Amino acid sequence: MIHARLTIDGAFAAISDRAASRLGLAGERLAEHYFLDLFGAGCRSKAQVLFDAVVRQGQPRAFDGQMLLDGISERAAHIALAPIREDAAVDGVMLVITR
Repeated sequence: MIHARLTIDGAFAAISDRAASRLGLAGERLAEHYFLDLFGAGCRSKAQVLFDAVVRQGQPRAFDGQMLLDGISERAAHIALAPIREDAAVDGVMLVITR
């Protein structure tokens, strides 16, 4: 299982070094990596729609998709997204990847 915090524009805000390594992300350049970078063309639009729904509507969403590992190989994963609120506004998104 991988947990990460995303900004409302989809950039990685916080992730453990171990989880970043499993996803092929460079921890020292974390802010340069975006949630949508984890998906190939076949799954990217679905991920975008659901991410946007979490940010705009403030409701959790989940989906099954194919993730890119190290930007090359695809792997099936279950992706869950939940809003992180600051007062009443969505301030970020919690990402949980399983499978």
